[in-house]
Amino acid sequence: MTILYLHGFCAKLNGKKASCLRSHFGQHSVIEPPDPGFPYCRILTKPVLEKLSDRFRKQPASLLGLFGPNRIAELKRLSPDHHLFFARSVAMAQELYDETPPDIIVGSSLGGSVAMAIESKDTPMVLVGPVWHRRVKAAISTEHMPHAGPMLKILLSAGTAALRSPVARFAGFEVPGSIKPQTIILHSAHDKLFAASNSRQLIRNSPISIDDPKRPRMDRVIDGLTTAGYANQKSTGKFNFNDGRLIVIGKDHHTNEPDPEDALNKDPHPHIALIAAVDLLHREFARSKTCLKAAAQGMNVL
Repeated sequence: MTILYLHGFCAKLNGKKASCLRSHFGQHSVIEPPDPGFPYCRILTKPVLEKLSDRFRKQPASLLGLFGPNRIAELKRLSPDHHLFFARSVAMAQELYDETPPDIIVGSSLGGSVAMAIESKDTPMVLVGPVWHRRVKAAISTEHMPHAGPMLKILLSAGTAALRSPVARFAGFEVPGSIKPQTIILHSAHDKLFAASNSRQLIRNSPISIDDPKRPRMDRVIDGLTTAGYANQKSTGKFNFNDGRLIVIGKDHHTNEPDPEDALNKDPHPHIALIAAVDLLHREFARSKTCLKAAAQGMNVL
């Protein structure tokens, strides 16, 4: 099996999720975009944010230009490296996908957005806390700017709220509002950066038709996850949701630790849920892919 893994904001190669996948499926099973080549990893780092913060502190009048008619040009002038960084990330991931067509795509956080944005045909996906809204939320917390004073933090927070749409255009942030049927989403109920309700809405936007041939396969994947101990139907309170493509699990946005309050899953560790989702999707959809490849070569598949 080959897994294309797309990490999240400011993450590094062979992070916790990628390492977990490699330890289970094999060291050569996971491919990742080159680091530091993946644009949002290379440029959206603490030194850059500190530099931008310092510029705002020394030239507070530069904030005014961000609210004028030429705000995109002003953003480009203030931070040229950030221009179209998301679009460049998508192009790099697309090139890697085309070179080595993977069996499964796993995208975490902003990497989930990249996974949704590339042309991946029928390749199954597992998204972990995906960022999918067309409008960028306050993903770059002012807490990452230690030299910023209280007033600057207030101004930056206000600017972020007012500039969501222009920032999205500036970054080239274009993500579909729906997912392919063969997609499983893992999202923490305690995600304070991108709430699990976003993933619920994403799935609501992506109903699987009764006539879709992938529906019975996904039913088997969901049944397998349920049998493995992962509750996919939250029946009370804010967890009321009945689509098994969403597993609400994990302590926070990073989904690297179990939720101590999760009493619905037998083994609440999100990495085990990630492995189970990848394994079941591969089992269900790899056979059809193998059959098609073999048929094209005139071979019989038992």
